[in-house]
Amino acid sequence: MVIALIGEASKHPTLIGEMVEVSRRMRVGDRDALRREVDRIKEALTVVDKKLRNCAEAVANDGADALREALIRRAADLRDERQRLLVDQERARQALVASEAGALEERRIRDNLERLGQVLPNLPAAERKELIRLFVERVDVRGAKPSTRRKPQEDPAMASAAASRVMEINIKLHLAELVRGMEERAAAQSESAATRRAISIRGLDLGARVDFSNAQRGEITIVAPVRQTLRLESRVRTVPQPKTLKVVEHAIVRAQKWQAMLETGVVPHRLALAKRVGCTPGAVTKILRMSRLVPEIQEYLASIKNENEAWHFSAKRMAQLASMEPEFQRAAFAKLRKEYSQFVQQTQGIAVGFGPGKQSTKVTPKSSIG
Repeated sequence: MVIALIGEASKHPTLIGEMVEVSRRMRVGDRDALRREVDRIKEALTVVDKKLRNCAEAVANDGADALREALIRRAADLRDERQRLLVDQERARQALVASEAGALEERRIRDNLERLGQVLPNLPAAERKELIRLFVERVDVRGAKPSTRRKPQEDPAMASAAASRVMEINIKLHLAELVRGMEERAAAQSESAATRRAISIRGLDLGARVDFSNAQRGEITIVAPVRQTLRLESRVRTVPQPKTLKVVEHAIVRAQKWQAMLETGVVPHRLALAKRVGCTPGAVTKILRMSRLVPEIQEYLASIKNENEAWHFSAKRMAQLASMEPEFQRAAFAKLRKEYSQFVQQTQGIAVGFGPGKQSTKVTPKSSIG
């Protein structure tokens, strides 16, 4: 999105001219503030130098030992303060010189912005990130202020929702890097980042209002200062992927496979089966117990693909069911199926029937098997 905004700005000379003019007016204020800062530091240095001379004279006059030590410590503190003021003074002087360096090169800035908008989309991700960090100082994003003007018969809730999808974006660009241009960037890479950015020079501010209503479809719309719809790259889109239901396999499937392995002689006994499948002998016995369920129950369990349903007809519960006589198995299983059906109907009713402000009660299927 930052790349798209920079590219669009470069296509509008009037917009670039306004940005440069605003920066020029603000830089006049910066120069006045820098001159006042230089004068303030100069006065502070004069005061510190006078105090240092007084300390030196007092120490030279052979005062009392206790007073002498205090004066020496005071002189050390003053020297530290003087050093800090000298650093601040040099930084302020350099900033003032840079601020007075001449008029902004509007044409060159526009050309470099245009080339930047053309080059960035074709760069690898790592190089693009590095180049953006060089030219862009900061990106501020905040919600746009809601408009007090509303169309007649427009629903206030819908208007508020639409306004919440419009964001104000301000991109602060490094002025020195824009004037320097990408051709001179390689020669300047020998300079450290701290050296280049130690002086705070006002840059260009590119402000825009962006509507993200269709961002999930890969489109954003610049509302101001120009109106333009932009397509987002697929790798930067945040389209939520549809959730896929977790497909499960009931333990009866393993019971049938393991029973077949024993009956066909693939494994000689349950201990060998446990070693082969990586389970304890007790777990193998528990799973195989379900092979004694009547065929229609086994068929139903093998068709289960839903996690909640698999939990309701758990292996532990079905192993208990398998210890019953066939007619009791069928009766108990019919009761379990009825309970699960009621549970599904209740949860669907909660999801559909309860509106905002109503609290729903968590419903869980009963655990009895009759």
